[in-house]
Amino acid sequence: TATLVWQHLSRNPTGATLGSVRRQADGSTVIGWGEGRTPWLEEVGPDGRTTFEIDVTSGENFYRVVKVPLATFDRATLRALAGGTSD
Repeated sequence: TATLVWQHLSRNPTGATLGSVRRQADGSTVIGWGEGRTPWLEEVGPDGRTTFEIDVTSGENFYRVVKVPLATFDRATLRALAGGTSD
């Protein structure tokens, strides 16, 4: 027997395949909708409201979304690897 412990009704409430859901320490939830969905990924605050989402064109797929702290990234490295300048 399963018991519903949390529910979020997105504008596209189903995922075809793949995808992930991860509860964060602050009570928010990061949802990766998987195969070619809109939204592609979404973060929902503890109050149930969407706080962040990304859409992509259909056909883009991923297996898992993992939120990492902003301090993990170095701005200069990101710019250099994205084809920009590290200045």
